[in-house]
Amino acid sequence: MPRRKSCTTAEGFQSLDQHLIAQQMIPLRVEEKQGDWDAETKTNAQKTNADGVPQWLIQTLFQPIDGDTEHAPEVVPVTVTAKVKPVIRVGVPVEFVGFGAWVYVSHDKTTKQVTSVGRSFMAAGFKQNGGE
Repeated sequence: MPRRKSCTTAEGFQSLDQHLIAQQMIPLRVEEKQGDWDAETKTNAQKTNADGVPQWLIQTLFQPIDGDTEHAPEVVPVTVTAKVKPVIRVGVPVEFVGFGAWVYVSHDKTTKQVTSVGRSFMAAGFKQNGGE
């Protein structure tokens, strides 16, 4: 009998210092975080938090810390909730405030063993050269 994976479940938010995982994060662009599909308009609505405040993705060039041989530079989105689209200075390193990660874990339905682990990053805000 083939094994089936259960739905991915969120294990929870973990606050962390971005400098423990990244030498630096350089913003590239800001875009709306996509929410649920609306069949009527055939578009995705922008995702919001529980209070209805829009969520944005700051796409960053993630540069791993020195000595990290497991990761390579890559584009990593960080979710920020704000009433208006955040303004970034492209190419200027960003310091996220209230930074952390949601960790998602998939388990095999039969064996209950972990089959995959994923993460998404969030922040309460950000600073670039002392200003937002």
